[in-house]
Amino acid sequence: GKASGNVEFGNALFIAEQSDGLISDWKLYEGNVKDPAGTKESISRLIDEYEYDVKSVTGDRGCQSKSNDNLLAKKGIFNALAPRNPLEFAERMVDEKFRKFQKRRGQTEGRIGILKNTILDGSLYERDFGGKELKMAWAVLTHNLWVLARIKAAELKLRNAA
Repeated sequence: GKASGNVEFGNALFIAEQSDGLISDWKLYEGNVKDPAGTKESISRLIDEYEYDVKSVTGDRGCQSKSNDNLLAKKGIFNALAPRNPLEFAERMVDEKFRKFQKRRGQTEGRIGILKNTILDGSLYERDFGGKELKMAWAVLTHNLWVLARIKAAELKLRNAA
């Protein structure tokens, strides 16, 4: 009966998404990974491997570290990672740009829920890690096609309304 129950993946999933909801980077980890390390790896992949022009990085308190702050400053990327210190967080929230980015960050957990519960139907049963990665790659592709279709439909609706 355990196969049909609601269970977690058993692997850590890190995703980075754009403001429009498209997943721009992801990694399924075989073991445990700390959020600051996953964030740093993702920034490096986006810039160095994918050659994206990253303007800003937003994340919750778990993603922030001095190392990540230094990396973002070095790359000239706006740092919207929430500071771990509540006093520093309150100070940063005075900045309107930072506050705007912080409102957006809450959707990432929802994206993981969509991937896991809707697209994968709650299942990632492959026994070998390579199979899990492949299934997750298909789920991310499916998710991004779904998001693109919704963006296009919204554009058409707006154009028809005008």
